Amino acid sequence: MPNKTPTCYSIVVLNVPPQWDVYQLENDFKMQHSTVVKVERLFINGGKPISKVRVDFSDSREVTGILKQKKILLDENSTAYPVELYIPPMRVLRCYNCQKYNDHIAANCPDLDNPVCFKCGQSHPFSPKCTNQICCAHCQGPHMSGSPQCPVKAAERKKCNDETKKKNNNNTNVRAQQQFGTNPWTNHSNNVLYGQSQATTTNSFIEKLHDAMPTIIVQQKELDAKKENKFSTLAQEFDEYFMPHCTPDSMMSLQR
Repeated sequence: MPNKTPTCYSIVVLNVPPQWDVYQLENDFKMQHSTVVKVERLFINGGKPISKVRVDFSDSREVTGILKQKKILLDENSTAYPVELYIPPMRVLRCYNCQKYNDHIAANCPDLDNPVCFKCGQSHPFSPKCTNQICCAHCQGPHMSGSPQCPVKAAERKKCNDETKKKNNNNTNVRAQQQFGTNPWTNHSNNVLYGQSQATTTNSFIEKLHDAMPTIIVQQKELDAKKENKFSTLAQEFDEYFMPHCTPDSMMSLQR
């Protein structure tokens, strides 16, 4: 998992040996693809490198073309590697007052009078001058609350991912049922009525939809990236300029 969500248009390149130097790989990709911005190795839990790298581009059109070809060219010898669309990790909402996940934001916190320091995990408002030992409020580990190393945060992210996948699958099933129906007798009658021409039309539609999916996904990622960047900027400004000077009374006034 990367340290932060990229702001470019990204793909994942597969079957790249973990021992390869990522900086040399980046230079090789830039020689073949002018809009490559950065190449970053992907890791699994524990920091172990895997045979996947993320390649960031500044132009969505080049990403769309690569995804359609399902491979990316590495050098002039036509060395190519399979690719897939990069799906960034799900952002986990955390209240900066009580540190709870996926429930509310600080301005709407029901426990404004009971703040929890995200640095030491103790019951006091966060302060840059806090000298207590770093301790996560969720798992009591040696890191601050909200750290990517936190197993509780990882579990919350997995929960969000699973719920999103389930929702997407349900929506897909509903659309399929609306389009093709669920009655086997009706479906069989339709097949007999329309014959091979209907099947050919359906296959053609599916092929066109499959070819268009990379473009649709990239366009959706553009919109998601804009929203993510705006949210991250607001959250960072909130942390840096508001929370260090915030008191429970001022938070209550803000809520009103």
